[in-house]
Amino acid sequence: MKKRFLEHLNKENLIMSGSRVVVSVSGGPDSVALLTLLFEVQKALQLKLYVAHINYHLRGSDSNKDEALVKELAQKLNLEFFLNSVHPKNKDEASLREIRHTYLEKIRQQKKASLIALGHTLDDQIETFLMFLLRGSGIQGLSAIQSRNKHLVRPLLLISKPELVAYLKAKKQSFCLDRSNSQNNYTRNRIRNRLLPYLEKNYNPSLKKTLSQTVHLLDSDFTYLKKTAQRSLQALLVKKTSSFIDLDAQKWARLDPALKRHVLRQTIFEFQGHLQNLSAKNLQYALNYLEKPSQKQAFSLSQGLHLTKRRARIRLSFSN
Repeated sequence: MKKRFLEHLNKENLIMSGSRVVVSVSGGPDSVALLTLLFEVQKALQLKLYVAHINYHLRGSDSNKDEALVKELAQKLNLEFFLNSVHPKNKDEASLREIRHTYLEKIRQQKKASLIALGHTLDDQIETFLMFLLRGSGIQGLSAIQSRNKHLVRPLLLISKPELVAYLKAKKQSFCLDRSNSQNNYTRNRIRNRLLPYLEKNYNPSLKKTLSQTVHLLDSDFTYLKKTAQRSLQALLVKKTSSFIDLDAQKWARLDPALKRHVLRQTIFEFQGHLQNLSAKNLQYALNYLEKPSQKQAFSLSQGLHLTKRRARIRLSFSN
């Protein structure tokens, strides 16, 4: 496993030699295996590792057991340990993810680290792909979880959870299990516990490997489209300020329809720094709006963000 892991890191240039890496460790098998593997290749890659854990106090004594295990493992490996103990008001997945990423980024900056390592596995990638497929998604959603995104790195995307559990057992390294994963209250859990086993049994025993290859191809296509959209945006850009961004409407009209969606997404991201609260449905409505002649009324994209089309200009702006 160590050799395979190191070869993957080097082949994909996921973690460069000499990097400082904040490792997010929940206490589950995935993140514990990630920390253990990174520690095994630490000398070979001259890494400086930091261990970060967030205790949300959502599972009673089990949450405290997770914290204790991660702290003990960090001490055993002689690695600096960081703990964020929180009692969140909003307990939905998006809110918890925001808390986690904000804290991890804080530690990354504090320690002048270049990367935050997350323990997403092959299983997570396939579950995410199927979630977006069932929901109805474009290429970005179907390309699922990316192995590298700015400061975030996910080195385990080609390794399955059973492989990681077997690795930890062989190392006699303990880990915690989240009992809520066996409950089928959430879509992801139903995909994991019902849909995937059914598809593997009745259609394709190697389904995870097959879908992983599909995700990789989609990710490659999306990366190309994103770069093309960035170049197209620069060609369309007329003026950009802190309050608005203007595009050339005539050049926009000449873009391929398939590219327009990605250029508009990129424009919104460049302008406000994120794509939160931008639904696929609203994006399509915005594209439909831009296909019409000059509009007297502005189109509301999301929370104060407006789109207007006036003769030779397309303007994205915040409302006063």
